[in-house]
Amino acid sequence: MSQELKNEIAYALSRLLRAGDYKLKEKIFQQTCLLMNLNLTIDLFSQHFNNLLPIFMSTIRGHGEIAIDALNHTWKKELPWIHPPIPLLPAVLKKIREEQIETIIVAPLWPGQIWYTELVNENVQFFMLGWSNEILLPGSLLNKMNLKLSPSKIYCFLMDKRPEREENSGQISLRLKKLLDVMGIKGKQAYSFRQSAATQLVVMGLGEKFLNTYTGHARNSKSTNEYLVFVERLKDNEIATKLSDTHGQVECNSISRTQQR
Repeated sequence: MSQELKNEIAYALSRLLRAGDYKLKEKIFQQTCLLMNLNLTIDLFSQHFNNLLPIFMSTIRGHGEIAIDALNHTWKKELPWIHPPIPLLPAVLKKIREEQIETIIVAPLWPGQIWYTELVNENVQFFMLGWSNEILLPGSLLNKMNLKLSPSKIYCFLMDKRPEREENSGQISLRLKKLLDVMGIKGKQAYSFRQSAATQLVVMGLGEKFLNTYTGHARNSKSTNEYLVFVERLKDNEIATKLSDTHGQVECNSISRTQQR
């Protein structure tokens, strides 16, 4: 990544950070919940004008929140939606590790940041929500100051630090190590995004055949979107095969939808 591009990203994100007065579009939120197949229980780090769930904790005193300053309250027994101010991301990740919970985090693409590296390397699943200026609605303060959201990529990360999840990670790592050795992915490559992507397939429970095919494809893929589209196609194909074995024929419309993206 060139220094000029890094500067552009930093500038765009700094404006996004300073603005702070925005809300993720309801449609994007609902689609994310459906895709992740999760029943979220609480919206952390929101305010009364941008909360996405009925139960929420606010960053400042307002209306309707059950508490202020989420970092000072327990998140256990919750499945939170977390879209925090960027400076709080390191503290949020630390809190997730301490409380050993499953959660969704929304954060921008920002290579070089320690918190971003942790999100990419330790997530269970992730995908791009869209560009900030397309999926975030500006609030009254933003409009009053005549500021516009600079375009930056916004991602959604599923994190899972529950004890039972950590116990399974050892078996996943052994299987993945064997697979990477067979595919010739070694050294620094083994710690790259390819490993993280292959791990996602293991977590989804896809067969060895699919995993081998995917890893080979991943070595040649050029973008995050290619990885994710390929994952969805493999998953849909396996589901279609199982349904065909049981019911004879099946129309796999989801594959067509994936190919059109």
